[in-house]
Amino acid sequence: MNKAFLLIIIITFFSCQTENSILGSWELNSDSEIIKSQIEIYASGKEIYAKRTKLSEINKEYGWAKNDICWKDIKKLNDSTYSCIRIAKRLNNGVTEVLEVESIIEVRSEDLFTIKAFYTDNKLNDEGKIQPYIRLK
Repeated sequence: MNKAFLLIIIITFFSCQTENSILGSWELNSDSEIIKSQIEIYASGKEIYAKRTKLSEINKEYGWAKNDICWKDIKKLNDSTYSCIRIAKRLNNGVTEVLEVESIIEVRSEDLFTIKAFYTDNKLNDEGKIQPYIRLK
């Protein structure tokens, strides 16, 4: 009886680990220090968010503050894919504009994922580029 109970606990533990594999601290993988930033993906109740924990020079220029929510409504679609709303900022004639953009997160490994925004009018002028993030230890 005790072995069966222990097995259930182990299976439950590893199921939770897989379910929440995207949670944790991440860094935008870039050779350019001017855009390198860090985020933390965390759960609050049943919702999953990402907040900025280390700002790049570009983040500061666009009006971001430490701990600002940068992604929301993060939903798991399958074992390696999540959808979310990316909160983006841009400068327009010196004024910061806030945009919400549907995005897809692809988990490549336990220590790497990419995010890509989906939009048709290229409001951010970044051509929907794929941004890689690496897990911080």
